[in-house]
Amino acid sequence: MKIAVISDTHGYPRPELISGISGVDHIIHAGDFDDKITLDELKKIAPITYVKGNCDIYWAYGLPETNTFECEGVKIFIIHDKGRINRDISEYDIIIHGHIHRYSEEKINGQTWFNPGTCGRPRFDPCPTYAILTIENGEYSFERRNINI
Repeated sequence: MKIAVISDTHGYPRPELISGISGVDHIIHAGDFDDKITLDELKKIAPITYVKGNCDIYWAYGLPETNTFECEGVKIFIIHDKGRINRDISEYDIIIHGHIHRYSEEKINGQTWFNPGTCGRPRFDPCPTYAILTIENGEYSFERRNINI
């Protein structure tokens, strides 16, 4: 299964992002859409699992603060700001978060903590980023994608 992992689009559903994720089986968005239009655009591409970010204020009533997704036994926990985790998440293989606009992947206590960076305005990376998560036979890997602007 191919899953687009994105975050912090901040109202910029860039054409390069849309074309880069077309054909994926699923989308995970770790918050900060900034508007419903971006969410609606992504829903046209593939089923989507998402959470609310700190900038998703007025339009996003009812969006979940956390969410989960499972594929081939790989359990994924999703939150916008990892500093707001307030429960036991030890059962999850992957923790996907956003908020800091910095692409990162690290192993902590056997779990993969992953941030796809931002598809909106980059702060730390020279360009917007996202990832393709491939899950096959219970194994997974992330492929970084840069959006040249």
